[in-house]
Formats: sequence, C-alpha cells, structure tokens
Amino acid sequence: VLLSLICLIIARRSFKELCPGRLFTYFWSGQILLLIIGGYGYLLFKYSGILFILLCIVTFNLGASLIKKNKISTAKIQLKSAIRFNVRKLLRLVLTFALLGFISPIYDLMSHGFDLSGLFDLSSVLEMNNGMSVDRYSGDENSGGVFVKLLSVLGSLSPLLGGFVFNLVSIRREKLMCTITFLPALFGSLTQGAKMGIIASVFLFFSGYIVCGFLLNKTLNFKIKYFVWGVLCTVAFFSVLLISMMFRIGKFDIDTFEIVKVKFISYAFGHLPAFDIWFDSQEIIPETMSFGGKMFLGITNFLGIMKREQGMYQDFITISNMGDETNVFTIFRVFIDDFGIIGTPLFCFFLGVFFQQTYVKCRYLINYKLSATLLVAFYFMVFWSFVTSVFVYTTYLVTFIMFYIILSRYSQKVPI
Repeated sequence: VLLSLICLIIARRSFKELCPGRLFTYFWSGQILLLIIGGYGYLLFKYSGILFILLCIVTFNLGASLIKKNKISTAKIQLKSAIRFNVRKLLRLVLTFALLGFISPIYDLMSHGFDLSGLFDLSSVLEMNNGMSVDRYSGDENSGGVFVKLLSVLGSLSPLLGGFVFNLVSIRREKLMCTITFLPALFGSLTQGAKMGIIASVFLFFSGYIVCGFLLNKTLNFKIKYFVWGVLCTVAFFSVLLISMMFRIGKFDIDTFEIVKVKFISYAFGHLPAFDIWFDSQEIIPETMSFGGKMFLGITNFLGIMKREQGMYQDFITISNMGDETNVFTIFRVFIDDFGIIGTPLFCFFLGVFFQQTYVKCRYLINYKLSATLLVAFYFMVFWSFVTSVFVYTTYLVTFIMFYIILSRYSQKVPI
C-alpha cells in the first residue's frame, strides 16, 4: 500500500495532466490500493505479483522521465499552428457509425433464430441472453462473413470517434449526439450478455476524449460537478453490467441477483489477485518466450505464426476465501509470456520512452495524425490492461487504422 502511494505521489509531481506515465500509474496503483484495502479479509494475495506490477510502473516512468520537451528538435516545433477539424462531417460520421453499429448485434440475434419482436417480451430477452451466451462460450457462433465483421468494427469506432468529437463541440445537442455511440454496445450487452462490449465502449470513448484534448491544447480540469457526474455514471455503468449478467443467466429474481453479485466480484475485482497468485508460482527464466507474439496475437494469428484459441487463458485461479475463481490475468501475464519476468520491466522502460515521446509530439502537433492514433491505442491498452492486450483483437487493430484514416481526411494543420 505504501509503495502504491509513493508511485502515485511521484507520478503526480513528475508529469503533467493525464500523460502516459501518470495514467499508467494512476490506473494500476489505484487498483492496488482499492483491492488490497477494500478486499482485505476476502480476496487472496501473495503480494509478489503486486510488487512486480509496481516495479513495471517504476520502470515505465523512468523511461518516460527521460523524454523532456526540449529533447524534441525545436526546428520541428510549430507553436504557431493549430488543428482545424471538419466538425460537421465528423458528427455525421458519428451518427452514421452509431446506426450501422446496430447491424452486427441484430444479425447475431437473427442468425440464432430470434425475432426482433421478442425484444418487447422480458422472457424472450432472457431466453436470447442465455442461448447466445451458451453458443458464444461453446464456440458455436456464426461470424456472418467479412461484411458483418467490418460492421462490428463500427461498434468500436463509434464510441472512440464519439469521445473524440465530444471534446470538439460545445452545444448540448451535439454532445448528446456523441453519447448515443454507446447504444449499439448497450443493446448487445442487454440482449446477448456481451458485457465486455459496453466496457470497451466506455474506455474507447474516454481514450478519444483525452487525446482530442491534447490536440486542442486543453487540460482536464476536475470540478465537483464532474465528480458527481462521474459517480452517477459509474453507478449506472455497474448497474447495466449487473443486469446484463442476470439476463445472461436467463432469470431475473432475487436468487439470481445473489448469484450474480458473487460472480460480479470475480469479474470486476478478480484480475489482480488472480495474476498475483499465478505470478507467485512462475519461474524467473521461462522455457519459452514469444517476443510480442502474445501481445499482438491478432496479427500473429492472422499470419499463421501463432494460433488463437477460445479464451486466451484456460487455467482458473481461486481468488477469495469463499472459493471464487476467475481466469482473467491482465496484460502483465501477456508481457511475461512474451519477454519473461526479467525482460518485462525492461520492456516497460522502453514502452515509457516511446509513448512519452509520442505524447510530446502530439502536444507539439508533430506528425499529429500518427501520434494521436498511437496515443489512442495506448490509452485504450492501459484501460483494457486489467483483461489482456487490446492488440489480441483484430477488431481493435482495424478500429485504430480507420481512426487514423478519418483523422487524415477530416483534419488539417493551419497557422494561427
């Protein structure tokens, strides 16, 4: 706990706003503090994995601290320039992508033999949730071909672009248009039990919002009203997840709620003790390392170098004194699979160097399209790191590519 507090204090004093080092530190040190203190007497810890995560945070920040603004050649800096966005066309894209994002979950429903009229009947919705959850975990899914897969990308691109444009507009109606990008994922979550879709949408939205602020030379100002809204949104967010899990079981009663409450603890808070307990039994020097193959499994699987299986990790860990189990192992297990226990902190060091330099370039609008895209990918990677690497999913890789194309098409640097 003390080491986590020290990391938070150092990150706050060493870096400005939500730059990569501060976000990475806040996200993981905050979780460690929350789960060790809040889960005391319930969650199980060995603490060796916790210390390893803190070591990775330190090495990441050491790498980031080497990159100062004066390290970037002043000849490349154009302080008298700004980015002009075609906001009207971007808003049209946001609405279009949000509408098209419904096609993939609707196709999934119809391909499983469900009628859309059943959405107005609670028993039918429960049946849909249960049936599609069983098919998804048994691997018996109909992908729908390339066209539907491309449309499913819009389910990710829509909230990312929505969060980005949300920072560009000031009219309430336009901001509301940006927030409807959550609806496709929300629809999928409530009808199909696909809870990770709505979680990813929230993280993508904030990733786009933060990076857009960098391009606009804004800083995030924390106000009481933002805190209140944040608390309300968090309560609503977890409520949707709980309801989604109940729908997934196929029953909606008090007994189901008690079952879901226990499962929710494993889903929401089990990743840290699971990794910690798993790490305690690992060898310092592993027999094999994949050197980025697991982190970019979406690419290596496509190229035939590695094979992706249903569920990246199948081993379950008991994470509480009540016998709760989970198989979520965080991005740090992916790093260890790729680079080993010794190589992972070193990899985090160079990761800190690279993304801090990318952040500085984005701030100075140096090659801003690529810099912004890389930062969006990094911020989403950090938010998603409690699960695994975002680059495991080809959908997200295509999402980042399309975001770069849109940024190139609807923005330009202009003198001021």
